[in-house]
Amino acid sequence: ILQIHHDAIKSANPNVEFVFPKFSFHHLSVKEAQTFSDFKIPPKELRVYINKSTSVCALLHLVAIKGLEQLDLFISNCTITVDSQYTQLEKAIQNSTLRNLYVIGGAPHEFFDALQVTSIRRLEVWSANGPELVPLVNMTQLRVLWLGYTDPLPVLDGLCQREDALEYLKIYEPPNWDRDWTQEERSVVTTVLSKAKIREIVIRNGVSRSNWRTLSAALVCNDHVRKVFLIGVPDDLKEDIRRKLDTVELEF
Repeated sequence: ILQIHHDAIKSANPNVEFVFPKFSFHHLSVKEAQTFSDFKIPPKELRVYINKSTSVCALLHLVAIKGLEQLDLFISNCTITVDSQYTQLEKAIQNSTLRNLYVIGGAPHEFFDALQVTSIRRLEVWSANGPELVPLVNMTQLRVLWLGYTDPLPVLDGLCQREDALEYLKIYEPPNWDRDWTQEERSVVTTVLSKAKIREIVIRNGVSRSNWRTLSAALVCNDHVRKVFLIGVPDDLKEDIRRKLDTVELEF
C-alpha cells in the first residue's frame, strides 16, 4: 500500500520529491518496520507513532533505513520488548545514515546502547531515563543534545569525560529541579556542571530560586561554556546572575 501511494504521487508529478506522512501503529512489528526499507526512493524524514507495543529490534530497523536522515519516534506509554535479535543489526546500524533522532517516551537501554555505533549528530529525548543516555554522551559525532522532562545529572556527569565539548545542550523542565536541593545535591550539581564539556547551554523552566543561584555559580566555574540561556529566572535574580556570569554571553 505504501509503495502504491508513493508511485501514484511520482507518476502524477515526477518532479515532486516524495515527503513521507506520519505513520501510526498500535503494534509495530519487525516485518512492518522493514517495509520502509523496501521503497524505491527511501524517505529522508520519517515520523512514527506507536501506541501500544513494539520491540527494540523493530525500532532499530527504522534507525537502519538507508537514506533516512531524520527519525521522529513517539513511543509514550508504549511497551517495548527486548528481543535478542537486535544484536544482529549492529552492522546495519553502523551504516545508518541517520543524523537527527527525536524520541518522546522512554526506551530500554538496549536501544540507546545500540545507537553508539551510529553517526547521529542531534539527539532530542523527552521523558527518558537519564542514566540510559550516558553511553551516547561520548559519541564524537554527537554535537547537539536536548533533554526534556529528563534527569540531566547523569548526562552532565558523562559530559565531564568527553574528549571534546558538546556544541549545544538544552535542558527543559528537569524533574525535581523546582524543589530546593539539599546541600549534598547542590554539591553534586556544582561538581558536574562546573566540569561538563559544553559550549552552549540552555536551561528552561522548572527551576527554583535557590537552584538558579546554584546553577549560575557552577557555570561561572566552567571553562568550556561560551554561551548561556537561562529561561524562567525570576526578574529580581537576573542582575545578580548577570554579574556572576560576566565572562560568557548570557541571555534570559
